[in-house]
Amino acid sequence: STGSGGDLIIGASDDVQIKTNNNSIAINCEGALSVDLYYNNAKKFETAGYGTYTSGTSKADNFGVNDSGKYYVGSGNDLEIYHDGNNSYIKDAGTGNLLIDQSTANVLYLRSDDLRLSSYTGTETYIDCNVNGSVELYYNDVKQVQTTADGVGFVNNCTFSDNKKIQMGAGNDLQIYHD
Repeated sequence: STGSGGDLIIGASDDVQIKTNNNSIAINCEGALSVDLYYNNAKKFETAGYGTYTSGTSKADNFGVNDSGKYYVGSGNDLEIYHDGNNSYIKDAGTGNLLIDQSTANVLYLRSDDLRLSSYTGTETYIDCNVNGSVELYYNDVKQVQTTADGVGFVNNCTFSDNKKIQMGAGNDLQIYHD
């Protein structure tokens, strides 16, 4: 039947199917439950109470999620990518490690004006890199080494094992060591 404005309305007391000329299902509407889209008689997209499910590879020019909406990967939502309105997150919530794998001979770049590596809770700093400034190394959240305009500075003692040397000069002509 047609509705107002020339719309085509298809109604049924239960399911509605649209099939191609070779009797393959293209669209299947299961009562008030779901709408399924098929390609070559294989289900590729379905609606459900939780949202939608896609089978196979999805491609898009853009994919957007609102603030605090999450993009999940893994059957147990093991990996989350999201933005909470203030900060952006890549969170590994599953088993195993989070690996950033540069599998070619190219260089992996992390770009930021300041870079800090810290514990999960953020209570212990490991490395602190500051734009146009120092790089600081920490042990148990206490700064031990930092770069300066003059070179490298040690906050505490610089310890060497036995039979190791501090060598200075182009020909290593000054050596300090303990055997």
